[in-house]
Amino acid sequence: MLFSQFICYLKGYLVVQISGRFPERFLNVCAARGIYVWDIVRLSESTIRLKISIRGFKMLRHSASKTGVRLKILAKCGLPITLNKHKGRKMLLGGIIIFMLGIMALNLFIWDIEIVGNNELSKAVILKNLEECGLSIGKLRFNIDQKKLKNDMLIKTPSLSWLWAEKRGSKIIVSVKEKKAIPEIFNADDYCSLVAAKDGVIHSMIVRNGLPVVKIGDSVQKNSLLVSGVISSERNVPTRYLNADGEIYARTWYEITKAFSKIHTVKEKTDNILKKYSLTLFGKRINFYKNPEPDFTEYEKTEKDYELSLFKNYLGITLTVNTFNEVKLVDTLLSEDAVIADGIRKIEEEIDLSALPDSELVKTTPSYNFIDDDTIEITVVAEYIENIAQKVKMEKPEEELLPQANEQSE
Repeated sequence: MLFSQFICYLKGYLVVQISGRFPERFLNVCAARGIYVWDIVRLSESTIRLKISIRGFKMLRHSASKTGVRLKILAKCGLPITLNKHKGRKMLLGGIIIFMLGIMALNLFIWDIEIVGNNELSKAVILKNLEECGLSIGKLRFNIDQKKLKNDMLIKTPSLSWLWAEKRGSKIIVSVKEKKAIPEIFNADDYCSLVAAKDGVIHSMIVRNGLPVVKIGDSVQKNSLLVSGVISSERNVPTRYLNADGEIYARTWYEITKAFSKIHTVKEKTDNILKKYSLTLFGKRINFYKNPEPDFTEYEKTEKDYELSLFKNYLGITLTVNTFNEVKLVDTLLSEDAVIADGIRKIEEEIDLSALPDSELVKTTPSYNFIDDDTIEITVVAEYIENIAQKVKMEKPEEELLPQANEQSE
């Protein structure tokens, strides 16, 4: 639809008012003859306004009387109309043509690089590596080999698992994916033991392989041995080194204490709003202000970019609007019950983030005391049941490896 309107703009179009008892009949005729009309607005029960191409209007103006309506041209628009108005201004037309040619020429270069998808890796590092791989501001965009850029960047940046550069006019959008930490892989014949990931008291045990060295009710500390992968015998049986496996559940406790104020400060927006503008022209930023910050003591800032594009292709020109809304800080006094309830909730959420995955919350025990008239100190003790078994690879003693080496040499 937008493309059809653009074509009509190039060929010229009219804004027409249609009046009569049944103006819808005119629209039915347009639809029957395949004539495109748009921006239809009903002004009254008997009047509508619409836009139609010059060619379509010529085809239908003799049908107006047959449909019982009257046509009135309100405006003539489009490129031919504009050129006809200024046909005597050769310098103006020449300037427009030169300007358009200049825009087309500048559009052959890259004027903006947008990075999306990065979390741990900074934008500055990615841009630096892209520049070393051949992509930078001012680079001729037709000389950019996207596949080669992808391969070079993945080699140069080991923390990336995927990258692709999409050309959009004078802008390139570089989408990246970072590598995730690969969990340690254990094989069936590895020599492993289970150790405690946290302090706790053993609640239950499921040992599938290995020799347990703790029992239910034992207190254990972090990194202490739970299940050994070594099984030895006093009857001249060779020592066995196993891949210990199992689930060791323990009761664990978390305790966090924090102070909360009864005075709650909120921000209220005022009617004072200040806007600062800047223009980015082909990689160069021009600020239309001296001081980037407003004179407000407290404010909220929003930034919005308006990019000049043609058919979704960036043309290298961006208008940036920074809006500063002044705010005033207003203190409100909350009730003791509200402060205590909100403080307990926040601490419980923080503790829950520290617990191991798939843990079971047994109970929480909150307590509080008043530090002064406006401050309440809240303590939350939370009890969980967690699988604290953590598998670690062990190394066999050298004396155990020597007989195997001798047997292989024989």
